[in-house]
Amino acid sequence: MPIYAKFMKELMTKKRKPLDDETVDMAEECNAIIQRKLPQKEKDPGSFTIPCSI
Repeated sequence: MPIYAKFMKELMTKKRKPLDDETVDMAEECNAIIQRKLPQKEKDPGSFTIPCSI
């Protein structure tokens, strides 16, 4: 397991708390998970047609 993955897992499961002077750079995906701002799922469009001319 990569070090950053273990670190993120520990942060997410609250086994580790960042120190006051510790700086953590995160990717957008990790930031979305922490802020709980994941995009909403869209409805299934069902069937659709693709216009084409032969």
